[in-house]
This record gives sequence, C-alpha cells and structure tokens, in this order.
Amino acid sequence: MSRVLKITAMALALAASVVLALAVNAYYGFLGLIALGLGVWLLADLVTVRDMERSIEGGTAPRHHELVGREVVAKHGFTQDGSAYFGRVTLNGESWQAMSADIVTSGETVVIHARVGLVLHVRRPQPPPSPAHDMRS
Repeated sequence: MSRVLKITAMALALAASVVLALAVNAYYGFLGLIALGLGVWLLADLVTVRDMERSIEGGTAPRHHELVGREVVAKHGFTQDGSAYFGRVTLNGESWQAMSADIVTSGETVVIHARVGLVLHVRRPQPPPSPAHDMRS
C-alpha cells in the first residue's frame, strides 16, 4: 500500500472516529466514549502489527525458496573457522554473509543451497549429469 494511500486511510478513519465519538458521547456518555477509544486503539494496533509482519516477511530480504539454486559470486576468499569456511558473497548487488563446507576463492561462483537467518549456505556448482548411455543396443 502506498504511503499516500495509508495517510489518506488514516485521516478518514480519524474523521470517522471523531464523528462516532461525538455520537457515542451524546448517547452513552463519557464511559461509552472511553470504550470506543479503546476499541479504535486496539483495532489500529492490530492493523499496524499485521502490516509490520508483512513488511518483515515480504521486505527486501528474499525468502528461502527464492534463493535456493541461485548463483552468487564470492567477494573475497573464504576463511576457515573450525570445520567451515566463512566469507561474503554478492546477491542482487547486496553483500551477504556466506558459509561453505569447502574453501571458496575470491570471484568464484557458488550456488546457494540453504539460508539460515541472514547466512547463505553455499557450495560449488555441480557439473551437469552426463547423458545416460542407451543400454538397449
């Protein structure tokens, strides 16, 4: 939803709330006005939380299934830390932390096979399978 549309929707909701509050205040008094205010506040809070969750899930960070199988390029050679190698790769112009079971050299193309948090698990591309020999002849 665009920023202008959100601001317009919030302004309309505020105007409707004021009109409703005046009507409630006239009929139910001050306690009705407080109850209406709490209801509007809780509804607005719920909408905001859902909007934030959607932004986090569908924000700039690609989802796991969108990454697996994609090729990325190592920015520098990976360094060993324990039994794994760690370094940085470039994905869509952004630098990501990456981990590999094998050493990766600077500029080498590797394939993403998993994403755990903000760390990409990469490995060297597998060579294409050789054509199967026809055993019928």
